[in-house]
Amino acid sequence: MMKKKRNGRVLQVINFLLALLIIILILTIISDKNPEMLDEEFYVKVIDSTENKGFYAVCFSWTQCSPNNTLSRKCYPLDNLSKELIQTKACNYEEVIHCGNGVKDFDETDVDCGGSCKSCELFQRCKVNNDCKSANCHPVTKECVNPEEMPNFMIRLIFAHPVLMFSLIVILPATIMYLWWLKSSLDEDRIKSLQKNKELVLQFQEYSKMFRDNVKNGNPRIAKDVFLEINRILSEMDDDALKKVLKEYKSLKKIYTQINKSNEEF
Repeated sequence: MMKKKRNGRVLQVINFLLALLIIILILTIISDKNPEMLDEEFYVKVIDSTENKGFYAVCFSWTQCSPNNTLSRKCYPLDNLSKELIQTKACNYEEVIHCGNGVKDFDETDVDCGGSCKSCELFQRCKVNNDCKSANCHPVTKECVNPEEMPNFMIRLIFAHPVLMFSLIVILPATIMYLWWLKSSLDEDRIKSLQKNKELVLQFQEYSKMFRDNVKNGNPRIAKDVFLEINRILSEMDDDALKKVLKEYKSLKKIYTQINKSNEEF
């Protein structure tokens, strides 16, 4: 019984992990296809530094990084569009002007392109699709290519998320095989348990008859020994088997109690 409960808990944990893995895959694909979902520029909630509270506003694009290492944008609160607020944030001016120095540095993927710089031309190096003017970075060669030169979706997905795809290609089938084996093992244990309990019920019926015969023939000592064996048989039964013999056992126990009481009187 304990083994069955343990195997049941294992199945629940594995099912949870499989569901979690599938959810991660779906979220990864969604975020990969829609990177703007995670882009803070699409949010219109800003923080007023003077009152230290957030509010919703319509904001224009950020200005270029200035020599004093700041960039800014204008925002208009939705509850008062006539009020103009200037929002600022830090930047690195030296890093921004690197896009025209003729050297591949900072976050560039090729000379003066990719990363935070302008998009790269065909056959220039890249890391992600946004690095390319064609919006297609080949996942194997890591070069900007035309759309028709890109591999199919599955290959792009494998190279974009190798660890996740390895989990799905290797771990998922292995887990399914383990689940199949565990189910087969549980089924086999259940069949063995049913067979064992069937035999125990037959033994109980045999010893029950033996007990009654010895009581009827005036052999209380042998009847007591038989009753002890009946209790041993009951201890090995599961709940379903016990229900089948419970009524008969209560009757035998009543007779056994009367035998003991008679012996005490003598």
